[in-house]
Order: sequence, then C-alpha cells, then structure tokens
Amino acid sequence: MTKNIPFLMVFSHLQQLPDKESSFMSACAGTNGINIPFQRRIRMENFDDGGLSTGPRRIEIYLPENYEETDERYPVIYFSDGGNAFSRPGATMAVDAAYDQLIDDGLINPGIFVAIGLASVASRLESFTPTTHRSGGGLGGYYRFISERLKPYIDTHYRTKPEPASTGIAGYSSSGSAAFIMAYTHPETFGLAGCMSPSLWSDHRYSLKLLTEGNGAKRPVRFWLDAGGGEYEMWGDVTSASHLLEQHGWIPGDDLAAYFDYPADHNFEAGAGRMRQMLHFLLRNSPYELERYQLVSATNLEAEKIDLSSGVRGIVGAEAWYTNGFRLTVPHPNLTLADTAIAVLDTHDPIRLHGVSQGETTISSTYHGYMASLPIIGCDPDNLVNYLPCPQSDIVPNASGSLTETFALPYSIDDTQQKTLARFGVSYDEAHVHIAVHVLDSTVIIEPGKLPWEQDAVEINIDIRPEEDIRTVISSYTNSLAFYLVPRSPDGLICIYDPETCGWTDALPPGIHGSCAAAPGGYNAVLSIPASEWRSRQGDPWKTFRLNIRINSVDVIGGPATETCWQIAWEKFLSPIGTGVFRRQ
Repeated sequence: MTKNIPFLMVFSHLQQLPDKESSFMSACAGTNGINIPFQRRIRMENFDDGGLSTGPRRIEIYLPENYEETDERYPVIYFSDGGNAFSRPGATMAVDAAYDQLIDDGLINPGIFVAIGLASVASRLESFTPTTHRSGGGLGGYYRFISERLKPYIDTHYRTKPEPASTGIAGYSSSGSAAFIMAYTHPETFGLAGCMSPSLWSDHRYSLKLLTEGNGAKRPVRFWLDAGGGEYEMWGDVTSASHLLEQHGWIPGDDLAAYFDYPADHNFEAGAGRMRQMLHFLLRNSPYELERYQLVSATNLEAEKIDLSSGVRGIVGAEAWYTNGFRLTVPHPNLTLADTAIAVLDTHDPIRLHGVSQGETTISSTYHGYMASLPIIGCDPDNLVNYLPCPQSDIVPNASGSLTETFALPYSIDDTQQKTLARFGVSYDEAHVHIAVHVLDSTVIIEPGKLPWEQDAVEINIDIRPEEDIRTVISSYTNSLAFYLVPRSPDGLICIYDPETCGWTDALPPGIHGSCAAAPGGYNAVLSIPASEWRSRQGDPWKTFRLNIRINSVDVIGGPATETCWQIAWEKFLSPIGTGVFRRQ
C-alpha cells in the first residue's frame, strides 16, 4: 500500500528531522510518481489559515509505524501548542514516545497525531481565549481554522476516521482550557478532549460557566482533565469541572477522567509524565476495570499517615486503580472522619484536612464497593504559625542609593547552595506598610520587551486577609497582592497582578508606591502599600500579613531566568501553613 504525500513536504521533513526518524523509512510513491521514503513524522511549514485565525502555522503529523502497509483508517488527535508536542531536544510532552510505548504494550488503538504550531508566541493567548478581556478573543477563529481548513486537509490526505467519536483535541495550560471549550461547544467535531493543566480560571472562569450556566445536556465527548500539586488552584478547578460533568451524566472511568499528579509543577515536562495515562484513556482498546481503591497522603506519598502537625497541608489523594496499572483520581471522594475533634474536612475543598487538636484519628472512604482508610495525626493549629515581627518605623525606604544604611534588612533569601541572593526587611507607619529588598547581583540583565519574569526582577507576594484565612485557605495570586519590580531606569518597572483580568499591569492602584533601581552590588526594590488595605480586610488595628519574595535571576542576555523563593512558593501545596507571617509590633 502506498500513500501520496506532497514531495516538497517530505523533502522539508527529511532535511530537518534527526537521524532517529530516518529509521522509519520505506518505499512510498510521491505525487510526481517518484518513489520517496515513507516518514512517520511529516512537517508542513506555513500552513495557511485562510485568514480565520492568527496566521500560517507549522503543522507536524505523526503516523502509525505500519501506516503504509495497511488500508486501515485511524482516529486523529490534534495537539495545540504543537511545538512542544513531539520529542525533540528540550522540554516537550513527548506524545510520540508515550504513544509508541502504549502500542508496543498492546493497550491502545493506533492513531494519527497532528501538532498545531503557534502562528507566533505573541498570538498564543489570542488563539486560545474565547473573549477579549485578556487581549484574546480568537478561539472561535482558531476552531474554524481546525474544523474548516486543517481537519478537511488531514481527512483528505490521510486515512482517518473523520467522525467526532474518533477526533480529539488536546492541549496544555491555556491550550488545555481551549481544548475543553472547543470539545464541549463543538461535539459535532470533537468527541475526545485531552485537557492537561487547563487554565479553567481564565476569561472569568469561562469554561466553568459553560457547565453552570448552559443547559447542561450531556455531549458525546470523552474528557480527560488533570493538574499537579504545584498548581493546586488548577486542580481545584479540575475537581469543580469534573463534579459538574458528573452531574450532567458523564461517568468516571468511562467518558470522564480526573488525574491528580501530586508532585508536578506547571510545565511541559509534567505533561510528558502523564501523557501515557491520558493517551490510554482516550485511545484504549478495552474498557477500564476497577481493581482497587486507596487513600494516600498527597503531600508525602511515602507516608503511611497524614501528619497535620508538620504544618504541611493535609491533602487526601483518593486513587481508583484499574487494570494494567492505570489510575484515576476520585476528585470528590466520600470521606468520613472518625473523630472530628481531632481533624475536620475543609468546607470548600473536598480533600483537604484541618487539624483541630492533638491526637490521632482515621479518615475512610468507599468507592464502588471498595473501602479505604488512612490514619490522621492531629495538631494544635495555633502552634503552627511562627510569627515574625513587623516593627514600626518612621523611615521610608528609598531604592536609590545605599538602602542598607537606612533600612534594616534582617532576612536573607538563599539559593540551594546557601548562597545569599538577597536581603529584605519590613516595617510600617500609620500610612503604609513598607517592604524593601536588596538583591546581590554583579550582572543585572534587563531586556526591554521581555516579560518581568524573563529578566532580573523581584516578585513580592503579600496576603493581607484575616489571620484565620491565611491559616486555612491557600495563598495565591487570586487572593493576595502580587508585584513584579524590575530595575529599569529611572524608577523601575512595577507591575501588579490584576485578578479581574488574570494578567499583569503597570497601572498601580492609587496609594501604592514602588521603585526599583541599580545599587552598589546589585539593585534595590522598594514597595509601599497603604495601611488602609489592611484595615479594610482586618479592621483597625490590623494585625498580620503573610509575605513571600521570589528572586528572578538571568546570567546572560537571552539566557533563562532562574527563580529562588524565600519560602516555598505559595502555589505549591507543600508550602507549610503559617510560613512568612509577620505580626505588627
């Protein structure tokens, strides 16, 4: 069996792919009657979008190994963020490697994968967001590009199963939420959806509103939803979406899967780590069969108990294990505590525990006839917070000059080698709370046009909610003040995170002052926030706030930025309760 493949397309592919791909060659007839090598990976540069989206894109196609030897037709999964889909040097999701292993293991049906590149990095949000509030609004055009131009081309030139039940859309982060929206709103095109670490919070939680404000009728779509512990807020949104889908008729393990990747951060390597699980769910050749159910400590998988006295949040992982070693997560398990005088479940988070008093109890759960339990060690929550002093002072820090001679900087931010990268201090007066940071950096790299986190910069996060909220609800961008300070002349670039638009802006609210400037040995960053922000949330007199500081460092122009946090980053559920809490003196 031969396949007609445009000659120039394959020639371009042969020049650019590594030698590894050449091992898949076999005879194939080209459009000009020339025998050319069969290739599993085919690259098309500048595939025209017909003006429907943000411009021409690179398209890569990955075919089954024996594609040219059969007349078989195959399901197709389209991957957005296509430049990170297939194996290459650097961080990718390695879709091809996971697929080949599953085929070798005989666990899935063979398929075709189509990686859709970005028209440009700057156009990413425009392509993947449905409304315009984040400089987006191009998702409708992106869907039309796939459904009206790309999919018809693939269905015409390759042996596909074009029906929705055999057509999938997948993506990561923003493109993961785009996959969710496109599959849910266009089941006439997509019957499979791989939503990895989806940004369901974006566009004012547009994705979740589809489930709560629509008619809720079940669509013939199989959904995979996942997130990691380093992006715990995303996992919360995944559990909400999964719960709503269940209410509308989706069945876990059949056409709905939720997967909690406990240690994973928000990056493509994490996506690669669970790609095997996702592809198996979407392309499996036999139904899932439940074999066992268990509860684990999500923050310490080696532990046989959840120890709340350590200060690390108690998160319960409810695991449904199926044949062939595949597991899914039960996002809303039926959990019961034997003694609620020792610990209680969070009101809003169905898998999070709070200590009430010292002692030991047990948490248990049942799922489809299976029972599981886990011991719990309680704690006295009042003893978990190690308060640091915020002194009163009339000195207002100034980023210009020698900051350390006028403002106390008693706290150090050290890297993994215990090298001090920065020192900082806090104080307050009747009008403001002040935070001052001196960064030790002999080569400050500032690149106009770069995002703040892509160059030397200081990120300051301040949680000024009441003390009880700081102890019980995980701090994040959505419930704290978050700033980036970049040492650009004359006074630095100061950006604040805007939860309303889910983006960063340099339009500071009235009363907030900041500056960031070069200084001997590095640079200084100073932030002054009105005390009225505290009083509006805590009353007068205000009492506490939680602080974290992240140092971004770039060593050479164009090089990557490394991040060092004073405390464990708040977005990670390993961030202990009560770290970095300052109390007004």
